[in-house]
Amino acid sequence: MHRAMPWLALLLAGLFARTVGADVLVLQSGGRLSGQIVAEPDPPAGSGRWSIRTLSGATVEVEAGDVVSVQRRTLVREQYADRLAHTPDTAAGQLALADWCREQGLTSERTRHLEQVLRHESQNEIARKALGHRRHGGTWMSPDEVQQSKGFVKHKGKWVLPQEVPLLEQEEQDSAAQKQWFKPVKMWYGWLLTDDPQRQAEGLAEFGKLRDPTAAVAVIRTFQKAQAEPLRLLLAEVLSNLECPASLRRLVELTLHDDSGMVRDRALQGFKLWGGASAQPVYLRALRNDNNLVVNRAGWALGKLGDDKVVPELIEALVTRHRYQMQVPENTVGSTTDGRWLQAIDPSTLPPQIANMLAAGQLPQGIVFDNPFSNGVRQRMRTVYFNVDEKNLSVREALTDLTGEDFQFDEPTWRRWRAGKLSQGASQSGRRATRP
Repeated sequence: MHRAMPWLALLLAGLFARTVGADVLVLQSGGRLSGQIVAEPDPPAGSGRWSIRTLSGATVEVEAGDVVSVQRRTLVREQYADRLAHTPDTAAGQLALADWCREQGLTSERTRHLEQVLRHESQNEIARKALGHRRHGGTWMSPDEVQQSKGFVKHKGKWVLPQEVPLLEQEEQDSAAQKQWFKPVKMWYGWLLTDDPQRQAEGLAEFGKLRDPTAAVAVIRTFQKAQAEPLRLLLAEVLSNLECPASLRRLVELTLHDDSGMVRDRALQGFKLWGGASAQPVYLRALRNDNNLVVNRAGWALGKLGDDKVVPELIEALVTRHRYQMQVPENTVGSTTDGRWLQAIDPSTLPPQIANMLAAGQLPQGIVFDNPFSNGVRQRMRTVYFNVDEKNLSVREALTDLTGEDFQFDEPTWRRWRAGKLSQGASQSGRRATRP
């Protein structure tokens, strides 16, 4: 094998001259063996042999000392190179090679050959569809061309409207500025949590001076696990001085979900002047929340914002239906109007005179019966679901604050009053329009 290497290397090099892939053994003689390595010396740089399976299927062994370097590539690349060399540059040939590339997972190569098909046959439907092209206005268009026809431009890999580009660029700049705030904000927050009064005062002073809106994200994330009410109050205070969308969103969340009335009030006052109008749609959606507590807090906030345009939505939210669940004894059969749950009673456990009176209808209100033999016996429970129409006091108070009227929870009366006000306003407007 050693003596035959020069002519064998030349033979194999010529055989695979057209290949540009697969594993390659570079030999001392200057030749190259291409194929798939199936065995190698152990260790590779020591004694032993390399074994490589060529494209023709033959397996060739080479002494380790005859190999200068090894280039490892997948066999499919060698197969691709061989097919490429034998594929005619026609629409049919390129389409067939593209289909083979699809089966082998060679995505970029497949795309290249499909595009080559279109150079031969620009209307080839198979290639067009494979490339994701669609007919648009009677003309074949690539996905990019369709987006461009709609007026979109590509910005960092995404299609957006031209007017969005400056906003996105500004957001990118803001993001870089936001990252700079995390370290100092985290440090100041740590000072607040120490037992050192001087450090606490320094932390409060730093937060009190904060006015750069790009610090809002760092503040929100740093305070997100704050449990103590004073810290949540401070969060509302700090965000009130950082006028930006992130601050507004977090302050609105506090007004709807924080358990402290002081925190909710401070959060609302914090953005009332600079973000009240922007927050209004969030509160209108919250009027339809599944949680009745959130509904009332949204009503309270809308009343404080003082815009009477929300009166129709508040009227609809005076009484809202909510679904609840609870665990009750398994033999529960229903509930009374005052909320008490009724249980089925086995007549045989009752005193005879009581059982007879119940059977005769002489006890229409039912009875409360404690079975002394059931003490200490664990009852089986089940989950029941029920709907409750809740009267929302905070929504009613908001309506009263905005209108100066109070029709309690009588929604029809509120609607008639509203319709009357609208009619009166239209009539006055008409008279002004006809006045000489």
